[in-house]
Amino acid sequence: MKPIKLPSILALSLILAGLPFMAQAADTAEKPAPAAADAATKAAKPIPYTGTVAAVDKEKKTFTFAEKKGDRVFVVTDKTKILDKATKQAKTFDDIAVGVYLTGSYVKDGDTLNAYSVHFGSTPSVRGSKKKAAATPAADAPK
Repeated sequence: MKPIKLPSILALSLILAGLPFMAQAADTAEKPAPAAADAATKAAKPIPYTGTVAAVDKEKKTFTFAEKKGDRVFVVTDKTKILDKATKQAKTFDDIAVGVYLTGSYVKDGDTLNAYSVHFGSTPSVRGSKKKAAATPAADAPK
């Protein structure tokens, strides 16, 4: 038998030690970038909205919220779910009127805001109303 040389053993051990790292590098190269996957997920995810209707266009099936940053126009599609929260009954686009407070969600499609859901029956919350209501009974409590 010939003696095994030290350099050949070292070379073989280095090659074997590097195999897991080469396999991991190949797996990383095949996976898509997380930023691209997140952008696709965000595009399809409904975004919540609340507001009072400032205008309605029956022909285009749109309603508008007038806001400080500018108007937001929502398009009602055949897929939009319109519901009265109080009665749990389905509503139609014709029920949307100026001055009505609505909540719901929308999906962005380029510059278009497609209404995903529209909910009637909500009222705007008043900030601090819970604090004032809680403070009033304590003031009237007997000593």
